[in-house]
Amino acid sequence: MVGLVLALRIRKGGLFFAYLAAVLIYFTLVAEGNIDAPYRQLPIIPSVSVFVAFGVQAVVALGISLFSNFRKGFDHKKRSHLIVWGCMIFILINPILKYKEIFSQDYPWHSDSWEMAQEIDNYVDGQTKLVVVGEYSKHVGGYDLSPVLYYYSGLQGWTLTPVDWNVNKVEALKQKGAKLFIVVPPYNDPSAVNYQPEQSPDALIQELKTRYPVLYEDQNRIVLDLR
Repeated sequence: MVGLVLALRIRKGGLFFAYLAAVLIYFTLVAEGNIDAPYRQLPIIPSVSVFVAFGVQAVVALGISLFSNFRKGFDHKKRSHLIVWGCMIFILINPILKYKEIFSQDYPWHSDSWEMAQEIDNYVDGQTKLVVVGEYSKHVGGYDLSPVLYYYSGLQGWTLTPVDWNVNKVEALKQKGAKLFIVVPPYNDPSAVNYQPEQSPDALIQELKTRYPVLYEDQNRIVLDLR
């Protein structure tokens, strides 16, 4: 917001205002008002990033001005250096704390899915297929299914959304080669745009537990043997 106000005041960034207006029209006409999914949000990044840059410059300039009023003993060059270095250190705090994720190529980005994939590996062979409940996010426009667990485990299978949460569906997939029934949490984030509360699969899980042995259970992660 600071960047937008500054750009209007100094009459800069006209092209990016036009870009921003086009993206807002896209949200209205193409996305039908839904900005919940990444593929809808990504087009706005190039435009907004410019105004973020304007805003950062304005905040830094304000910081330099305030600092100069309190520290008259420093010359202008030293004050500028201190402010710039202070801002850089502040920006780098979070990456420094997560250095393993940045510099380690083997560090899994989705650590929970990685750990679950390692557990699944204890019960599978090359022909195993999965039936998965969870591993998706729910939006106003529907469900975004995630391939992460399949990628980490090296297996194929089916992800069930609530419309398919019934024993008959699981039995039908079993006939197609499904050997494990996996329960993992969905990607629910109450702070996300257009957050939609999710239904509970507990009824299906309890019914399947009466039919198939439990190979693994830890809080809200479960592996059932369909063989």
